[in-house]
Amino acid sequence: MMKKSTHNQISLPFFPMGILLLPGEKAPLRIFEPRYKQLIAECQEQSVTFGVPYIRHRQITDMGSEVKLNKVLRIFENGEMIVVIEGISLFRILDYQKEIPGKLYGGGEVEILSPDRVVRDPGILTLAEELGLLQDTRAEEKQKIGLLELAGKLNMNASDKLHLIMLEEPARKEKFITGLLLLEKTIRKQKKTIGENVQLN
Repeated sequence: MMKKSTHNQISLPFFPMGILLLPGEKAPLRIFEPRYKQLIAECQEQSVTFGVPYIRHRQITDMGSEVKLNKVLRIFENGEMIVVIEGISLFRILDYQKEIPGKLYGGGEVEILSPDRVVRDPGILTLAEELGLLQDTRAEEKQKIGLLELAGKLNMNASDKLHLIMLEEPARKEKFITGLLLLEKTIRKQKKTIGENVQLN
């Protein structure tokens, strides 16, 4: 299993997919290819992380997520598995090897992007509270929640996540997230109104 570190550059095994996981965000996966069975088995044995290069329009982009194996939900008789992975950090790919000597899977060098920044706009936290996004977050942790961690609770699509990541200024990230929160609030209000109208009829 490859995992060496030099400042913010590390070497990771790769499992390219059409998903982009933000820190703290989880996703289920069905593992059936021999190369990824090998990778997951090594993650179980060694408690190491791997990289998920983001595939967009059938092309591997230079962005991706470092993830860890959160849990194994089921193992089938043929060796296939259903697992849950969890995002740890985001990275930019520096070098991609389709094959790693002695392994079935590929990997490469990545640059870990800057750590998540704490939400500074209290209005964002207020909106998140109203939408029930922080109900599983302890009170002392709410004031320390990061922008990307909060964004991960919004069920964003991969394109919106990529747009958010590419925004370099924290203020622009907060403005973008505020827009998504307000949109979600409007959608929920409209659904409630429609439901009430249906009941009246």
